[in-house]
Amino acid sequence: MTNFSHTPIVVDQRADVKLPKGWEWVSLPDVARLESGHTPSRNIEAYWGGDVCWLSLKDIKTLDSKYVTSTVDRPTMEGIDNSSARILPKGTVAFCRTASVGKVAILGLDMATSQDFVNWVCGPRILPDYLYYAFRSSAAEFDRLKQGTTHKTIYMPVAERFTVLLPPLTEQRRITAILDKADAIRRKREEGIRLTEELLRSTFLDMFGDPAINPKGWPIVTVDQLVSETQYGTAQKANAEGTGIPVLRMNNITYSGELDLVDMKWCDIAKADIPAYTVRKGDLLFNRTNSPELVGKTAVWDRDESYAFAGYLIRVRFDEVRVLPDYVSAYLNSDYGKKLLFARAKPSNNMSNLSAGELRRIPLPVPDLKRQREFARAVLKCRSLKIQRQAALACSGSLFDALVQRAFRGEL
Repeated sequence: MTNFSHTPIVVDQRADVKLPKGWEWVSLPDVARLESGHTPSRNIEAYWGGDVCWLSLKDIKTLDSKYVTSTVDRPTMEGIDNSSARILPKGTVAFCRTASVGKVAILGLDMATSQDFVNWVCGPRILPDYLYYAFRSSAAEFDRLKQGTTHKTIYMPVAERFTVLLPPLTEQRRITAILDKADAIRRKREEGIRLTEELLRSTFLDMFGDPAINPKGWPIVTVDQLVSETQYGTAQKANAEGTGIPVLRMNNITYSGELDLVDMKWCDIAKADIPAYTVRKGDLLFNRTNSPELVGKTAVWDRDESYAFAGYLIRVRFDEVRVLPDYVSAYLNSDYGKKLLFARAKPSNNMSNLSAGELRRIPLPVPDLKRQREFARAVLKCRSLKIQRQAALACSGSLFDALVQRAFRGEL
């Protein structure tokens, strides 16, 4: 059999190779019904707080399973009925086409989705589990298809032209069974990382109490009273060629408040502007513009290297005699902090904005500095443990990816 190295989902092309017996390229809309998502109006209170599951970017970013069975936000049936959203059947494959392009999940029960997803209701010729893995192993193709400068997107007309490599159903079942076992190992590694993050959240609550009620009675001041400087990032255009210095963008801060430097770009900054537009160890980075679910992401730059930071981020420096950035970041990334930021964000064209001025007006409980230092040491220990677990995950992830590629070459 001739090997082939294409991805199992492509657009308007066929690999010029010999396929395994019984395999074929088919138009995805011919074997699965395409459904778009939608968001009921946020301005009508009666449309939210119901019992309808509704998949959004919040859910897909934190999903640790192949199946999604619950969601953070829940509209009412009135909200669904008065929007373009539709309740999709259990087993629908939801593919994220916007901020987390390529993320995919199988609906574990009937639910709706936001417009960030293109959804595929599988017909009798294709198994949802097989399509799930086909999407997951086609990242290279999706990178080619993404459009946009600030926000990369796969547009609906492109999704309508998806073509999928389709083996017989018996082979689909065999492939998914093998990949499920391999994926289970990888997910255990991910669970270890999740537990490390949960340990840090629990430590924050144990040391400082729930910020929603401030049970320890910490004095509350505005961020403005603790800040020594806020600075918007550079407007210089980023490049992928490695010209200039690395530049931190909104996608380099995760929803949970971690740094993710896998997808980096660079930019040229004039020598005179370097102090204004670069970060140093201990700086807090605040994502001032993003989708409503992701605006306000916050992380602390914990490295010695000097990186630039882009215009959708704000660099914040504190008077560290009174407050430490690790504590502020944990506060803003807490459930209460997220709700506080969401309530203060200003909507604009499907995006939300939080200015430096609005950030400065946020109320902040201020524990004693000794306790904040204890928490900063706990953060350091958790980061060290997380790095070890991430290395183990990378190893199991590489093995899984290799197995996936073999599966879609018909070599399992």
